[in-house]
Amino acid sequence: MRNYVISYCVKNQYEMIEEFTFKNSPVNFDEVKILIFDDNSVQEQKDKLKNLCNKYENIDWVNPDVDSDVPNPVVSSFKCVDDYLIKNKIDVDWILFFENDCFPFQKDFWKRFDETLNKHKFLKEKVGTIGFSSYQNFSNGLNRLEGSPTIGRV
Repeated sequence: MRNYVISYCVKNQYEMIEEFTFKNSPVNFDEVKILIFDDNSVQEQKDKLKNLCNKYENIDWVNPDVDSDVPNPVVSSFKCVDDYLIKNKIDVDWILFFENDCFPFQKDFWKRFDETLNKHKFLKEKVGTIGFSSYQNFSNGLNRLEGSPTIGRV
């Protein structure tokens, strides 16, 4: 498996990680490093983030000294995560940016993502970002027909 890092930009919603993402996604999040950029949450939420980092060894808070709002937190989070990886000499193949209410819904997501990257060599050579659509209702499982993939799903 390639070396992936998941990046989140979060403000005041740290319950979502454990109570929503970890509980509802079948993927094993222990297989990846999770880097969180805090968008100047209230102190109670920053304490929850600190507890998450203490509870899960694969979760790191990349900007623990945050004390003011930044003009564009998502863009700032990309730079901060990149700086964190460089500073800590963490080599990764891909940084996956997830919204805090989105997650992989396939148990074998990492394997399937690897297969897609291997199948389409241009992705590694020429692509800087990959996006995933999330506008369908998946309450009844994956809705697709053979040869007609759901947009953005691997």
